[in-house]
Amino acid sequence: MGGAFLKLRRMLLGWCLLMLLFPAKAETGWEAEPFSGALCGRTVTVTRQLWADGPLTPEQTAGPMRPETVFALRCMQAEILDRALIFEQTSAYSAAISSDAKTGAWLRANAWRFGLMIEDETEESLRLRYAGPVHAAAMHALQMDLEAYLRFLRQTGQIVLKRNGQPVAWVFCAAESEALSFILPEGAAFSVSGDGAGFVVIAIGC
Repeated sequence: MGGAFLKLRRMLLGWCLLMLLFPAKAETGWEAEPFSGALCGRTVTVTRQLWADGPLTPEQTAGPMRPETVFALRCMQAEILDRALIFEQTSAYSAAISSDAKTGAWLRANAWRFGLMIEDETEESLRLRYAGPVHAAAMHALQMDLEAYLRFLRQTGQIVLKRNGQPVAWVFCAAESEALSFILPEGAAFSVSGDGAGFVVIAIGC
């Protein structure tokens, strides 16, 4: 029961981040850059149990689509009412979307606003993967795919995400340990995940 509650809480926090970071209309002026300063706020310690599950098993990856993935896809569909999107689940976090040239262009320009990143594409479809609002926006600002982004995080340790010059989120990356402490600004939400390579990634959105 406790594990299910933690997962639900993390999912709801992710949804809150999505709504706070991305209004109905897209904004320009996104930047992501390394920083070495410290945040002000309360200290939060998370234990290894939050990320120790490791990579998803083949059964989990091919299983029912995760609620956060479904939510992101539905939010995206709601914004382009003039054309229906046809989704085909490819994993718990991914979906292939059939698209014509116009829809494909829109998805390439806007999917990141819903916490989604383009994982692969063909002439007839795009495969989108849920990465979360902070990570998707950071990858968009840095013009990086997931692999390059994770490599960048391991090298830099921490980055700040800015919108029109103002910080809106921070990402920290550190080697796994039994417990990890970090500063959480008052009123901020956070998510914690493993990167599959021995590092923990923390996304904080204000």
